[in-house]
Amino acid sequence: MLVAGLAAGTLLAGCGAGPDAATGETRPSIPGVDADAGDIHVRNAVVTFNPEGYAPGEDAPVTLSIGNVGQDTVRLVGVTSESAGSVTVASVTQVGLVSPPPGGAPGGQQVEVAPGQLVAVTLTATGLREPLTGAAVLPLTLTFDTGAELALEVPVAPPDQPLPRPEPVVEAPEH
Repeated sequence: MLVAGLAAGTLLAGCGAGPDAATGETRPSIPGVDADAGDIHVRNAVVTFNPEGYAPGEDAPVTLSIGNVGQDTVRLVGVTSESAGSVTVASVTQVGLVSPPPGGAPGGQQVEVAPGQLVAVTLTATGLREPLTGAAVLPLTLTFDTGAELALEVPVAPPDQPLPRPEPVVEAPEH
């Protein structure tokens, strides 16, 4: 009887959260997806949040970081998605370095990651084939010159700030 009473008390104690609980406003520290292939580490891959989502035919920006813990420079040689017409590199920034990396013009930049380095990459998924909303994921496959391939299910990032909630509809009781 005592055990049943303690169990019921424990269950009831957790029920007070409600819709306005502080945990309802927390965000994960890293909202994106991570993946590894040997010495190559992809971190925090996310589709940039858009409150309206992305409609078919639109372009969606994807951000991620690529790290290299190996002894040789690695290059990203291809990115594909079954949910987009094409995926191109929009920008590359070496994290912690002042000068930009060598490479071509935006849209054709080369993504090189030296040993012990981390680069931030922005991709553009062009010509989406289906809607991409907050609950959807964008499948991406990253191919490296080492032969490594990483298949990712990239989620849409959460908003930077909580979205406004609609006012509840309260109907007057009929008499």
